Amino acid sequence: LCLTAAVRIGSIPAEAGPGMKDLAEARSLKLTAIGRRSGRPHTVQLWFVPHGEKIYLCTDDCQARDWCRNIRREPSVSLTAGDQTYRGRAKLVDDQQRRDELVRLRRERYRGAFMGMAKDFFEITLEDES
Repeated sequence: LCLTAAVRIGSIPAEAGPGMKDLAEARSLKLTAIGRRSGRPHTVQLWFVPHGEKIYLCTDDCQARDWCRNIRREPSVSLTAGDQTYRGRAKLVDDQQRRDELVRLRRERYRGAFMGMAKDFFEITLEDES
């Protein structure tokens, strides 16, 4: 993988805040969530899909991934791309039409790599940057 390539798949509104624009340029991000058992921050690096004013994360098996189980318990998260960190709130995407759209956007963004991982999606809404 070339981690320096600029990637812009998905629709980012012109009025989106600078945080959303910065995140959209990144190839991957670091998600920090609170551990559901330990109560301590737990960070993982993930691929993601920026779309609209949201960030979407996905996995192949939410029950097998600690980060998924952590954000289901405590949806407040932070996202880091480069040296910028943003706070947000996660929720599971349960609309099949939206998931189908996100699979397409992920396929375009990452050129089909690891598409088996695109089964469960979480939508992250960034908190106001003010």
